[in-house]
Amino acid sequence: MTPIKFFSFVGFSLLLLFQNQSPFTNTELSSFYSETLDETIEFIIFTPPGYETSTERYPVLYFLHGRSGNHFLYWGAITQLVPEAKGDAGAWISKLIEEGEIPPIIIVTPDDADGQWGEINEKMITEELIHHIDTNWRTIPNRTGRSIEGFSMGGMGASRYSAKFPDIYCSSIIMGAPYSDELIPDWENNKDKVLENELQIRLVVGTEDPQLDSMTFLDENLIALKIPHQFETLPGVGHNVGEIYNQVGVEGLQFHTECFQNTKPVYKYPIYIPNAIKRYFPF
Repeated sequence: MTPIKFFSFVGFSLLLLFQNQSPFTNTELSSFYSETLDETIEFIIFTPPGYETSTERYPVLYFLHGRSGNHFLYWGAITQLVPEAKGDAGAWISKLIEEGEIPPIIIVTPDDADGQWGEINEKMITEELIHHIDTNWRTIPNRTGRSIEGFSMGGMGASRYSAKFPDIYCSSIIMGAPYSDELIPDWENNKDKVLENELQIRLVVGTEDPQLDSMTFLDENLIALKIPHQFETLPGVGHNVGEIYNQVGVEGLQFHTECFQNTKPVYKYPIYIPNAIKRYFPF
């Protein structure tokens, strides 16, 4: 895997020349060897301000990128399309923590083996990567300290892995996922486990996203299964995770932190958000 890639997927070209470092504040470019894939997997990890001088343990959010992206996608999209980031996604998240908008968290954005986030990557993500992070960083090493989200193909991965392993993750945000008909069996087959573990689920898609119908179909099927979740459509937003984060990125981070151990929610996710066209709370 080369460190030099272009991110045309999110509508901009960002040449990455950082083989041994990440250009974003409080982030580190790292890697581990996956035995199941027999290859080295690269990832970027964000640690909160004060991590190096504290003894605290922190919850972890895992983000899965879309097809044609890689482990830099999350950071590059926020850097370009969230004005408050001012050209540095890591600095933006650090500021949210320092100002009390979100509690201190670790964020991990792995690369993948094939762009599908299906069975090929399943054990690598749900076992090997988690084990590596929990072993080498001060995490809360259980589901109350772990969440997952993804965009596009990464949204499919977040749906698959959280539905199949709700005992690993406490929350999941699925953004702009295609082919949701392929995802329904995971929710059907694991409904009891999802309900028992009280997995927190949020669906997000733009009204201009070609995957709007796919996400609506997923929403309708979760309703039919009586699985509690939230569904939000964002006016004027296309198939772009940076645009999603620009509108509701902070709310998404706050959504995850509500189920984390040792964190007091600084913001209770509201029942109504003005920008939301549709919300669903089948409680």
